[in-house]
Amino acid sequence: MRRLVISLSVVVVLLLGVVATLGRGVTAQEATPDTSAMMAMATHPIVGTWRWDNDPSDPADDSYGIFAADGSYLEVTKPTNVGVGIGAWTPTGDRTADVITIFQDVDPSETFEPGTGTFLMSATVDASGDHFTGTTDLQARNVTGAVTFEASGWTLTASRVRVGPLPDFGAWQESTPMAGTPAP
Repeated sequence: MRRLVISLSVVVVLLLGVVATLGRGVTAQEATPDTSAMMAMATHPIVGTWRWDNDPSDPADDSYGIFAADGSYLEVTKPTNVGVGIGAWTPTGDRTADVITIFQDVDPSETFEPGTGTFLMSATVDASGDHFTGTTDLQARNVTGAVTFEASGWTLTASRVRVGPLPDFGAWQESTPMAGTPAP
């Protein structure tokens, strides 16, 4: 009788081990990301760094945005504008994408009361891959979540930031040394 109990115990433990191993395999398989969707994002022409021309009449009013291959988005504007926006993007076609960016405004001296500004944009990258146009909607909310401002239909343009040849800084430094530069 004792042998039977020990044998059954061993069998039960082995079966539990098999069931636990199979359960983990299914969970890992379900957690595997869709690689085709990840590849579509990684190769989308919007991925990269862009310069926004916010106001063509003011060359100093620009901002920069980074579209990452994982679907995240970061935008930095001049401090007197709205600051830093965090967001996400998703492809909607071979050269199109939808973007959401949220800016947090906690400066009561600005035009709008403190809260958040949420921009929704539909973007289209041109055939060259160096420019895109976005149609944007904005919704501002105060700190309680109440909508304080809405606007629709802005059209913005952006140009890809590329690495190019750098100027000859050595020639400049030789002719105009910076203050505090040690003498040769």
